[in-house]
Amino acid sequence: MGYIRIKNIGFGVILVTAKEPLLYKYLPVSQADKNWGLWATGCGFASINKGDQYPPIGHPINYQLKWDTGRRLQEFQLLYITKGQGVFESEHTALCEIKKGALIFLFPDVWHRYKPHSHIGWDEYWVGFNGEIIQKLMANKFISPLQPTFNIGLDEKILEKYINLNLFLNEEPIGFNQLASAEIFGIL
Repeated sequence: MGYIRIKNIGFGVILVTAKEPLLYKYLPVSQADKNWGLWATGCGFASINKGDQYPPIGHPINYQLKWDTGRRLQEFQLLYITKGQGVFESEHTALCEIKKGALIFLFPDVWHRYKPHSHIGWDEYWVGFNGEIIQKLMANKFISPLQPTFNIGLDEKILEKYINLNLFLNEEPIGFNQLASAEIFGIL
């Protein structure tokens, strides 16, 4: 995948990127991770320039997204758009505009599709996760597939959590999935 490099992006946070403009990692999930109650299944970052192919190639087949058919995931995902514009649609929401500062919540078994505008592009951070904790939040109506998009603006603390997730899941320090769970809960 290339090396990880860190640079300051100007408002007090550090951006983690790869040698390529795409960084992602998918994780096996152990019973110990499941016992924790909230676990990461993967995370990544992609910088899509104007005119670039979207989505980038190389993701496992059950994560591949095609605009014509959309997809359904078996887990939750949260995408954070930090640059650019695009569109999102799901089985519960009509096609809507997505701008920088948008958080997109993807739900298990809910059809969806999204993409940057080809004449603009975007930067996206994402994390996949699952567990009893997130299921309970959904059962208690704290989150809902009926409202999957939020315009939170560019938030330094949220961006820092995505950066930490990329560091934890790519460097795999001791307890990395538990550290990742804390960052995911912080985003929620």
